[in-house]
Amino acid sequence: MPVSRLTFGTAESVDVQGDLQQVIDELHEVLSRRQSTFAILQDSAGSPIAVRPDAVIHVRPVSPDPPPSP
Repeated sequence: MPVSRLTFGTAESVDVQGDLQQVIDELHEVLSRRQSTFAILQDSAGSPIAVRPDAVIHVRPVSPDPPPSP
């Protein structure tokens, strides 16, 4: 499973499951208030975490998507 790293304004970071586009889409959906105040993501261990999108200053991929099977 691909992993992305969120960096917050406090310089803390957390790794979450999902590729870069999935994570950005989830944060954008919540930020535009189509759902709720917090994005619910899974950390790298699979535990759910709540993230305020406005606290995130940087999202980057940590591990790439696996190559497609032939």
